[in-house]
Order: sequence, then structure tokens, then C-alpha cells
Amino acid sequence: MVSYQHFQVVKRYPLKDYALLTNDAFHVTTMKKYGITNIARNDPDFERVEWIKIWKP
Repeated sequence: MVSYQHFQVVKRYPLKDYALLTNDAFHVTTMKKYGITNIARNDPDFERVEWIKIWKP
């Protein structure tokens, strides 16, 4: 469930540079908040975020 706190986290990071959809932005901000740098996805949008290591299944 998306809460007000989720929106506050998204506002803290400059995600405009990555041109992400809202759902992807929530993933990226959650990763940033918890220090997660790896993700398993086939979504090419995450390739624009330079600090994420993408593992393609």
C-alpha cells in the first residue's frame, strides 16, 4: 500500500533525471533508502540509474 511517507521519500531524490514511471520511482527510492544496489528486472528503464546493478533473469 502506498502511503504519504512513500511520496515524501520520492520527493527527496532527484528522479526527474531518470525519467521513471511512478512505480519504478518507488522502487528506486526504496532501494536508495535501504542501500540496495542490485535488482533483478528486465525493465530497461532502470539502466538510466547509474548506481543500480541490474541482473536480467
